[in-house]
Amino acid sequence: MTGELTPGNRSDTARSIDPYLGRVFVGKYRIDRLVGEGGMGRVYEARQLALDKIVCLKVVRRELADDETQARFQREARAASRLNHPNSIQVLDFGAGEEGELYLVMEYVDGRDLQQLSAEAAPMPEPRVCHLMAQVLDALTEAHSRMVVHRDLKPENIMVTSLRGDPDFVKVLDFGIATIQDGKSRITRAGVVFGTPEYLSPEQARGEELDGRSDVYSAGVILYQLVTGRLPFQSTTPMGYVLKHAQEPPLPPRQALPTLSPAMESLIERALSKRREERPVSASAMRDELLAIGRAEEVGTVALAAKPRSPRRATPVLAGALFATALLAGAFWLARDRPREARAVSGNPAARPDNLSSFLAKADAAFQAERYDEALAAYARAARLPSAPAMVEKKIGLCYQLKGDRASAAAHYGRYVGSTPTPPDADQIRRLIAQLER
Repeated sequence: MTGELTPGNRSDTARSIDPYLGRVFVGKYRIDRLVGEGGMGRVYEARQLALDKIVCLKVVRRELADDETQARFQREARAASRLNHPNSIQVLDFGAGEEGELYLVMEYVDGRDLQQLSAEAAPMPEPRVCHLMAQVLDALTEAHSRMVVHRDLKPENIMVTSLRGDPDFVKVLDFGIATIQDGKSRITRAGVVFGTPEYLSPEQARGEELDGRSDVYSAGVILYQLVTGRLPFQSTTPMGYVLKHAQEPPLPPRQALPTLSPAMESLIERALSKRREERPVSASAMRDELLAIGRAEEVGTVALAAKPRSPRRATPVLAGALFATALLAGAFWLARDRPREARAVSGNPAARPDNLSSFLAKADAAFQAERYDEALAAYARAARLPSAPAMVEKKIGLCYQLKGDRASAAAHYGRYVGSTPTPPDADQIRRLIAQLER
């Protein structure tokens, strides 16, 4: 027996269905309610008797608890228990029960998992998705710094709750514990697929050694699912998913959702690269890019909602996408050009960096309010400063495009792509110039 029965706490029917319900497990946790069940085992709501505290107790299936698996479980659980990130579930206890079953005790989170949320709300708005997944990537960043790879990142392992004034606060579950499912680093054992086939990285499907970029791939699958409302691959069998992840390219995200921003599509496609070297270099890098996309999309909705002022005005979708790209690149170019600001400061007050920041802040505020003439004037003043980054020319081009002045828009976009060093989105802007000049 794994513990004592609590009199009156469970019926004979419940006892016959689940022998753990109502027991005091390992003398410390009274098991009150079955929360869920999966390939690893069962998850219960329990009460830690010594502290009178509700906890989450995962009991692993006994058939997985051979000697090698127990050693790996202890090692991984110990590593996971050292994680101390607000977006990572806190591991409170772990070990083996009296009958040899492995268990893990975690903090209890009152919320819904991301699978439930996405089933109701997907496809989700990009800013919300960016906020949710940035927290997931934050948790991954700390775990990877401690050499803990999740290995089974999926929506069911991401809880969303209301905490610290945020209704979409994320907690990531089961860090490093999924390793007990694949024993000797193989995807299959006796014909059974371990892990979650819909979210496996290609290298995981091939049974290769894993690092943090495997989690980046899985995060890319979740990102695809949240913004499009579907998975990147469709199959009727688990092995079908495994083979598609290993061999086939995914459906381009904008074919699944044509209104998706180009920046988001680019990030997803790189995260889902078959070659891990072509993915974002780390969870941290992916998070930073995702946050930039989220900020750009929040502002870009202004351009999407702008009313036509001229028959020749660029389409709102194109304008909104371009402004999203502009803001995404903005932080990079401002950071790179910062040394030029320092060198350009002279006795002329107009050349001071704080004046540049002031002009840009006024211009951005005017743009968000759709006061494009005012925004143009402020951007033009900023562009005249020696310290002005090339990104300002792109913003001026966008303002002219929204006003319907295609020639002026093309001219300023041309100045942007002609700057040194060459902007990373130069090819994309050249294609836009060609469209404007038709």
